[in-house]
Amino acid sequence: RVPGTQVYDELDVPGSQAEPVPHVSIVRVEGARWFGNVLHTSRMARRQPQFADVKALVLDWRMVNFLDETAVAHYRRRWTEPDGVRSWVTNTSTSVRRQLQDSGLIELRQQGGDTLVDLHAAVLEAEEFVRTTHEAPVVLGMRRRHSDMEE
Repeated sequence: RVPGTQVYDELDVPGSQAEPVPHVSIVRVEGARWFGNVLHTSRMARRQPQFADVKALVLDWRMVNFLDETAVAHYRRRWTEPDGVRSWVTNTSTSVRRQLQDSGLIELRQQGGDTLVDLHAAVLEAEEFVRTTHEAPVVLGMRRRHSDMEE
């Protein structure tokens, strides 16, 4: 995100003023989602070097115009298998939103209001998710990691 704005740009590109959003990875996906690319794209998004510290994944689907049945089945499985990372889809077209609605994926996503169409709203919701679910509580004046508390 470009600091102080609602503008999102590529990282590490000459001329870009964008800075990473802590613990949130924003991935732009292009083209229809179908059996030949959906699994590859999911794996690729999670293999980004910065993904090791990511707690929320925002998928920018502005260039996605269609989901075939195998993509719908993949997302239904993927979005119900907890892996410690919550994801949002955003910038969806009317036809993709209709497919998500008809397939039951919108209900499964449990995404807030404008997040399906507004990248900034999705990022804000992802940041709130990270803040409320992954920040370590203060114990006796010290911060403890969640992993320490689970032992």
